[in-house]
Amino acid sequence: MAQELDMDFEFIRKAERVTSFNLAEKDFMTNKYQKEIRYLYTKNFFPKFDTKLFVKKVDITALNKAIAALMRENNANFYSLYNFKPGGMGPGEVLMFFLVDNAELGGAGSAGVDLVVKGKKYEIKAAQITGDRKFAYGFKLGATFPTSAIEKKASDLKKQTGQPGSVSEINKDDIAAIRKQFPGEWEKIEKEYAKVSYDNYFKNHEIIFLHNNNSKNKGYVEIIQTVKQNQIGLERYTSKSLKPIIKIR
Repeated sequence: MAQELDMDFEFIRKAERVTSFNLAEKDFMTNKYQKEIRYLYTKNFFPKFDTKLFVKKVDITALNKAIAALMRENNANFYSLYNFKPGGMGPGEVLMFFLVDNAELGGAGSAGVDLVVKGKKYEIKAAQITGDRKFAYGFKLGATFPTSAIEKKASDLKKQTGQPGSVSEINKDDIAAIRKQFPGEWEKIEKEYAKVSYDNYFKNHEIIFLHNNNSKNKGYVEIIQTVKQNQIGLERYTSKSLKPIIKIR
């Protein structure tokens, strides 16, 4: 038909290429349509993907093997899947839904539960990983528990140090200055934050940390762990949110 009408068939083929799907947050909050969603992605994004690589349970080795296969087939399509964030979801959540059998996503209102597999709950965090791969940071926990009292103590300490800038923004340099002038006080704040965040967040489920640095490792599962209270520190305070740093090794 294209030849008969003197049209550019290659142009038409490229124009017909699917780059996204009409999928909403609620479609991932049940596994009712998981087979259909997997079909859409394998047919249009990863036609050579071996479906035997779908994983039966949350396992770092199996997940990274499947992720590597997706990247090898089509790197651009992999990151399109990785970065797809319907509703209030975060990076990598739809990827986990695609890869793990019987997966369901929590959605924006799930209060700290991103992924549920056969009743087991996980939180998914796309994080910056330090060069020595010992710490994960660069993510927030959401407004799932109150931290205003801790924020005020931290802001008051920054004010006392005389560091420039707003007291509602505390970066690494500010923390270094606070540690130098008020080491005991900052240690108390960090311990208070560690306890509150552990009791109200970290102790409730395992965390799937995805490598989110702009590097060849971006998109891979860095580690899956239950974070302990003594592994939690304060990395910074920004956008009215305390950001943790977690010891992962």
